[in-house]
Amino acid sequence: MANEEEVRFLASLTNEKLKSQEQRASLISRKLGWVTGLFALGAIKLPLEIESQVLLYLAPIVALVFDLYILGENFGIKRMGAYVKEFHQNCPEAQWERWLGLPGRRDRFSWYALPLSTMVITLGSALLLYTHTNNCVLGSWLAIVSAVGFGIYFHADKVLKELDKVGQP
Repeated sequence: MANEEEVRFLASLTNEKLKSQEQRASLISRKLGWVTGLFALGAIKLPLEIESQVLLYLAPIVALVFDLYILGENFGIKRMGAYVKEFHQNCPEAQWERWLGLPGRRDRFSWYALPLSTMVITLGSALLLYTHTNNCVLGSWLAIVSAVGFGIYFHADKVLKELDKVGQP
């Protein structure tokens, strides 16, 4: 049976995990809001000194920056679960984390939604830019943003899979 200090610690850890989950959800909402705003302002011709289409170059970059923050929150949440699995093996939350760590038990759809949404944002931005500018620089920009994005997601996936292995038999 857990002692009082351990119970308080696990309650505190659970509270921290809930805050991280709320922060992650907030970041996802803000990502969508920012990108929608950049798309809207970049897609229309505004009577400004600068070309509003420049904002379309920023949309995928802003999406990637938000993805980094979202992945950071996700990593923190998974790290807390790995800690519980390893150092509090008999508590129900550790059993839950071990069960989730088995193949096919984690929700992969939300994991794929992050890079997929950024890829759609990048392609949509590229298409809008191409219709506005017919610029050859577009291909290089698209390749760079895509390569950086895939590198980030590949590395994050590898790290998170390693966290799932912690405390597994």
